[in-house]
Parts: sequence; structure tokens; C-alpha cells
Amino acid sequence: MVETGNDSRGGLYAIVGDAAFLACSWTWCIGMYLPAVLLRDYGIWSFVAFALPNCIGAAAMAWWIGDSERSRQFVVTHAWAIRVFSYVTIAFQWFFAAWLLRNLGFSVWTLGAIAAGVATYLTVPVRLLDDKPRRIVSVLVWCVSVALLATWAIMNQDQATTANLPRPLLDARTWTGHTGSHVAPLAAVCLLGFSLCPLLDVTFHMTVQRSKAPRATFALGFLVMFIVMILGTLLYGAQLVRDGAASAVSIAPAGVAWLVVFHMAVQLAFTLASHERGVTQEVAGLDRAPTRGVSMAVPVATVIGVVLALIATMAGPLPAWQPPPPKGDAALPGLTNMEFIYRGFMTFYAVAVPLYVLGCAAPWRGRRAGWSLHRGMILGAGLLGAMPLYYLGFVARRSENLWYGVGVVMVFGAVAACVPGGKRA
Repeated sequence: MVETGNDSRGGLYAIVGDAAFLACSWTWCIGMYLPAVLLRDYGIWSFVAFALPNCIGAAAMAWWIGDSERSRQFVVTHAWAIRVFSYVTIAFQWFFAAWLLRNLGFSVWTLGAIAAGVATYLTVPVRLLDDKPRRIVSVLVWCVSVALLATWAIMNQDQATTANLPRPLLDARTWTGHTGSHVAPLAAVCLLGFSLCPLLDVTFHMTVQRSKAPRATFALGFLVMFIVMILGTLLYGAQLVRDGAASAVSIAPAGVAWLVVFHMAVQLAFTLASHERGVTQEVAGLDRAPTRGVSMAVPVATVIGVVLALIATMAGPLPAWQPPPPKGDAALPGLTNMEFIYRGFMTFYAVAVPLYVLGCAAPWRGRRAGWSLHRGMILGAGLLGAMPLYYLGFVARRSENLWYGVGVVMVFGAVAACVPGGKRA
């Protein structure tokens, strides 16, 4: 990344602008939808298990990296991993956006949501190095989302509440053979993923390198401004869970108020623009990837996301295998196509990213950071070992398997960190 002097990096205005940029670039389809799924499956405490590691883990990035020079060195060493992180994120956002639009149908409100998203996407500066317009747009986008969520809550006070939630699908009565809490292993997964994923997020590194007060910026961004966003998700997510209680599994977008849909459109567009322009402008030239390959990766990720959304909405039920319930236990309802694919994307952030960061970005005993063949073989074995456990934990919803999955990720990541790394990623 290249540092510019086109705008002062200090002062309250810069801190607020960069904090808004962080909050909006981190409000993915995870923060706008996953809390609703967790409320339905695990109950109200799942929001705490999701929110605390998310906010604190993201804010801790400024302490992990520390200063702009360390950030530049990290980006140079792990440029390809940061690119892959952004490409998957782009595909994920496009998948969610296309699925949302497919289910909302063609109406004047749908056209309005598309227009709001396009307007937001186009207003994010083409060169994110231009700090002043980036900060102005970020603050405006954050204010628009807060205004939309607040207006919805005021107009629907009877729905903007977590009261009267149905019994969660996973509780002490779900599996008679399950011991302990279902929320605790979920919290372990969230803690591992949300603590390590920020290290590969290009928008986080951009902010560290622009700000003279990165710790204040990250604290404001994630401990104040981002919390406002996901508290909004908690309220409309509770409404979606109540609305979908009859089917016990489907959290349909048709139940989302149009004010919330506009919020989703604006935030999805901002995240897409930040990652698309960040990965092509900010990380350009830092690794040996061919220019043509880099320029083609973003549209390929876009197509993949849209195609997966079409499969989710048009294809027959996908083969989401679940083991039969133990004798005496009731079978859980199956996952919709959308939620099956959605959880597949989540596995990338819960398994693949933590494995890479533990094994290649945090080497032990003075080993060089970065990718190497030996590390890749160890991490590949860890991925193969963890994936079935996460599948059983999140698709079959046998929560105790998540403990073993987290253990596999941590052990294989630590072992990979002990072998020599490469000069560059």
C-alpha cells in the first residue's frame, strides 16, 4: 500500500471518518443476517456469543498490528491471502444480495433498493487513497443506515423487541445425549474466527496505515459505531424469527421491512465497493500475481456469488446430509438451500482463515512468517480434519463437535507455525 499526504491523518474528523469506514466495511451479510439465524437456533445468548468476539476481536486489530509500518510488512508478506479473503467476501456479498432480490420480487421497492445500492457503490471513491471523500462517504453511509434502522424501530415498536421469541431449536431438550451448553462451543468458534479474520481484511489495513490514532479509531469504529449496526440486526432479526416460527427453519426476506432492506442494500454496496477497490487498488503490485489474473478475479467472484444464489432459489433441495436423531429425540427441520450455502461460506471464515493466520501469520520460535509447502501440507491436513467436525456442528447441529473442530484448527495451526515459512506469501 502506498501512503499519501492528500489529507491530514490526525484530528477528530479523521478518527470519526475512519471509524465509520471500518464500521460500514465490516457490516457484511454476516452482521445483517447471522444474528437472526443464531437467535432461532440458540436463543438470545447467542447474540452475546456473536457480538462480543466480533466487536472486541475487530477492535483488537489495532493492537495486533500496532502501526502503519507493521501493517505494510504484513500486507506484503500475505498479499495473496488478503486477496483471497476479499474475493471470497465479494462472492459472499453478491450471493446474499442476489438471493435477497430474487426473493423480494419485482416491485418499486425492489427498484428503490437497487438504486440505493448502486448510488452507494458509485460514491465510494475509485481510489480509496483519497482520504477526505472516503471519510465523508463513510460517515454519510453510517448515518443513513442508523436513520433507516431507527425509523423502522420507532414505527414498529411492537416488533422491534426481543420479547416473545420462540423456543430455540437447540436447547437442553434437543439432544438427550448432549451435555453442556450449545452456546458455549458456538462462542469458541466466534472467538477464534472474529479474532483472526480481521488480520486478512484489506479495509482494516488501509485504516491502520491512514490513521495517526489507529487504536482510538478502531475502538470508536467497533465498540460504538458497529455495535449500533448489529443491535439493529438483533431487533429486526427477532422479528424474522417470530415470523418464521411456523416453519421453524426458514427466515424469509419477505418478512423484512423495506426500511431494513434499504439499510441492507446500502451496506452491501459499501462493503463490495470497499473490497473490490481495496484489493485492486491497495494491494496491486505487492505480490507476483499476473495483472490480468488480479483484474479478472473480482468479476469471477461476482459471477460465482450470483450463480450460487440462483442455485439456492431455483434448484431442488441440496444434499445437506444430517445423521438420524438418537432414539427418543425429535429430528430437526432441514436447512434451506440458501442457508446451506450461507453456512458453507461461513466455514471459510471459521476454519480456513484461522488456520492460515495461526500457521503462517503468527509463526512460533522466530520462524519466518508466510506460506511454504510444508506449512501448506499441514494446514491442508488440518482443513480436512476440521471440516467434517464443523459440518456436524453447524449443518447437522450437533454442537459438541464444534469443540473438536476448534481444537483441530488450533493444533494444526500451531504445528504449521513451528515449521519454516517462506520469504513472501
